[in-house]
Amino acid sequence: MRLCWPGCARSQLAELPAGVSGSAFGPRLQAHLATLAGVYRLSRRQVALIAEEIFGVAISTGAVDRTIMRMSAILADPWAELREAVRQAEVVHADETGWRLRGAQQWLWLAASALHACYRVDPSRSKAAAKELLGEDFGGFVVSDRYAGHHLLELLHQQLCWAHVIRRLSEISERSGAAGKLGRELLRAAREVPGRSGRGSSPLIGPTWSRAATSPGFRGAWRRFASGSRRCSARARAGAANGPRACAPGWWTSTRRCGPSARSEASSRPTTPPNARSATP
Repeated sequence: MRLCWPGCARSQLAELPAGVSGSAFGPRLQAHLATLAGVYRLSRRQVALIAEEIFGVAISTGAVDRTIMRMSAILADPWAELREAVRQAEVVHADETGWRLRGAQQWLWLAASALHACYRVDPSRSKAAAKELLGEDFGGFVVSDRYAGHHLLELLHQQLCWAHVIRRLSEISERSGAAGKLGRELLRAAREVPGRSGRGSSPLIGPTWSRAATSPGFRGAWRRFASGSRRCSARARAGAANGPRACAPGWWTSTRRCGPSARSEASSRPTTPPNARSATP
């Protein structure tokens, strides 16, 4: 409320009581607006239209934007607590994907444990962006694809995703000649690895998977492929494994007693979508 003093004609804005928001909208409406923009990726104009058509609230696009920024600031502390919980996890699944923010190319980074999923939008796709989520001294295991931005730890603390290996080997198995033959051999063996993990129990490796992945047949076929078999072109090897010799320890982290599961893709896609904190870097 603003009052005007009759003597000097100066107006004075009264202070709001403790706990009363400066917004004209209640917390539930603000949460809905932020969810529509941050999770469902609707434009400010679309959010304003939905607010009027569904909630009966006439709101400008500028007010929608201010509401989203306000919710982002409110969620800053809970988001920091969530990130700290992920950093303390023993096994974290990491991924990143392109993300448009205010018309500019950004990257949506994910770090997910068995209990928590933390998202962060960053303009960079570098290791520095990954460290913003996991921290400088992360002590657990990271399950990820072969993108170098995730390789901020020693390979012995990473498990590289077998889904990506199987996808590349599927491509090579369709080729003709020696490359296709070796690709089919590796594809059959690689498909057995994630299926032997003690289904649905623990994210840690089970003994049956360990025996399968360390079997002479599988390791032998993989070594022939990674070492540069004359029967398989360098281009085929590079396309399937992206430098398998350099990343070799990361393929087998799951076979060690304390290693994480290699089933990265399913685990790195939690059902919880990005929250409103993802609306800003």
